[in-house]
Parts: sequence; structure tokens; C-alpha cells
Amino acid sequence: SLTMIMIDPLHTIDLGIASHLAANVFIIVAKQRVGGKLANRISQIGAEMQTFYQNRGEQNVLQGDLTLERCRSKSGFPKLKGKGASIRKLMVFVLHLAHEITDRRVRGLCQFLIEFYDTIASQPLHMDATSRTRIAEIGFMFCNLYVTLSSEAYGRKEKLWKPSPKLHLFAHLCEWTVG
Repeated sequence: SLTMIMIDPLHTIDLGIASHLAANVFIIVAKQRVGGKLANRISQIGAEMQTFYQNRGEQNVLQGDLTLERCRSKSGFPKLKGKGASIRKLMVFVLHLAHEITDRRVRGLCQFLIEFYDTIASQPLHMDATSRTRIAEIGFMFCNLYVTLSSEAYGRKEKLWKPSPKLHLFAHLCEWTVG
């Protein structure tokens, strides 16, 4: 029975949808900027990330340099390679960087994911009903936005916003919190 199945949040969210979201934002912002090669613009974003965390009195959360190769999967779609906790902590910078993108839906994705993380972190093992309902709403809205961006990118023949099976798992993880 399906009641025996548990979705692994680390792989589904941190190493799944969050890594896709971060890399999509990095690639889109780097493509919007002018001057130099794309790889150099990605490296510049990495330097900005270090400054961002230094200004907050925190260590850079991503181990190693941010490179174009680190932002792409073998299929060519954006996917950030990194450790789960690092990618999770990176979302604040990703939201900061997403303000350079004119499409507000990208910022919405970042805000939903940060709200998801904050809600989970603020609740005990057994979440209250309001938080469970909000998690379900976040999952629904995040997945709808992501799939819309994916469909539009597909129509433009751009390798962005790849809908992975982990997006589907995230939808179920959020939905199942309601009960």
C-alpha cells in the first residue's frame, strides 16, 4: 500500500527542485547580463554570492566556485551541483538575484520555496493544522508556476525549467501534509 512510502525531502527538495530553481536563476541572470562569456558571467555571480554572505556576516554556503559546469546537468538543463544543506541555505541569495529577472513568477518560486523551508523549520514534528494547510498551498502554487515556466520555455525551445519527477514528488509531499 502507498501508506508505506515516505518521500525523502533532502533528495526531492534540496537536491531536486531547489537545485533546479537555483541554477535556472543563475543561468537566466547570466544570460541577461552583457559582456564576456556566459561562463565568466556565472563566475561573477559566484563572486557576488560571496560578497552577499560576507555582508550578512555568514560564510559562503556553497563549497567551491560557482561555474557554468556546476550549473548544468548532462542533459544541458540547469541543475546546480552541490550539497543539499548548502543549496537550501542558498535560496536567500537566489531570491536576491531573481530580482534582476523581469518575470515576477521566478521571484514567486523563490519566495514559495523559502516559505516552505521556514514553515518546516518553525514547526515541531507534528505541525499545526494552519501550517499543514499552508504547506499544501505552497506546493500547489510552486508546482503550477514551475510547470507554466517549463511549458513556456519548451515553446521557445529553451533548455530551462525542466520538470523532473522530483517536482511531482514535491507536489505529493506537500499535499500529503494535510492528511
